[in-house]
Amino acid sequence: FIKNEAYVLISSLQTCYYMYKFAKKCIYSHMRYVKRRIRKCKKRNVMKKVFIDGSVGTTGLRIKERLGERSDIELILLAEEVRKNNDARKEAIESSDITFLCLPDDAARDTAEMMQGSDTVIIDTSTAHRTAEGWTYGFPELSGGAQRELIKNSKRIANPGCHASGFIALIAPLTEHGLIKKEANLSCFSLTG
Repeated sequence: FIKNEAYVLISSLQTCYYMYKFAKKCIYSHMRYVKRRIRKCKKRNVMKKVFIDGSVGTTGLRIKERLGERSDIELILLAEEVRKNNDARKEAIESSDITFLCLPDDAARDTAEMMQGSDTVIIDTSTAHRTAEGWTYGFPELSGGAQRELIKNSKRIANPGCHASGFIALIAPLTEHGLIKKEANLSCFSLTG
């Protein structure tokens, strides 16, 4: 009995490890896609203006660090004393081509509501809009390339989470090919840290 339990535990750990590796691969694939789009803009001598709302948090700092090294992107930065001022934030978002919302869920919802009707591309890194109507789920590998086109043409993109990406990346192809019924009730347990 104990040997069987150990085998199940090891199999579960191996599955989690492979899910993690696959999710990481998907995230890097998405980053390469974004870089290709930026290169295309650079070839046309178009410098994109990017604002990171919440640039002092972990996610915002990482995005700022990566984009700050690029010569084809102009980062719009707010001074510390005005970074929480709604008027200053709204002005920064409206003057940008792309805005990353690196905010808690409620703040991301408030900001998105404040920016209704804006032509700025907004990418929300929180969980607030992942299933919200009018937002495109930012996972280009879904639906045989159709999702990539949706993302390319969307003004509102919800960034997928790492745990969900791992699960979806494994299950979506199985569902699309009829190996798992679309109405099947599935669950996935994952840990971080």
